[in-house]
Amino acid sequence: MGETILTLYILGNSVAIVTAFQYYLQVAIGDLKEHVRYNKILLVTYIPLIFFFAYFYDVLYVAILSFTFKLASFLLWQWYVHHKTRVVTHKAWFSRNILPSLLMCCLVSGFTVFFGINKIQLTTLVLLITMASLYAAIVLGALVLAKILNKETLVNVEFR
Repeated sequence: MGETILTLYILGNSVAIVTAFQYYLQVAIGDLKEHVRYNKILLVTYIPLIFFFAYFYDVLYVAILSFTFKLASFLLWQWYVHHKTRVVTHKAWFSRNILPSLLMCCLVSGFTVFFGINKIQLTTLVLLITMASLYAAIVLGALVLAKILNKETLVNVEFR
């Protein structure tokens, strides 16, 4: 049960991260009316429902409620903000910015299930990829910095 609850919160918070970009769009435009309206709706609906489900049911239902609200916010509120601001169409934003990442996540998830990679192996694999990427970024950053500084090496050491 704990694994299911954690999974729902991870998925919900992942969706919430993407949903946060509508706030950044509104800040860039300089009009936060829709953001204030959205938070008022959450205050009136979401908070009382959390108390209701936590009191009368268990934590699993609160996790389901949280995921449902965040997913509905992503699907409906993003479209609404894009429609109101008219900076970008929702369809173009979704197909260019969201769909490629979503497909890659599904591909990696399907890969791990198909090949039977367990959580420890997956965590190790992600850690190794992260470390290799960080190493490559540091090396490339040092090379770019050396090029900017017009030096062949960052540290000139003379050996006697």
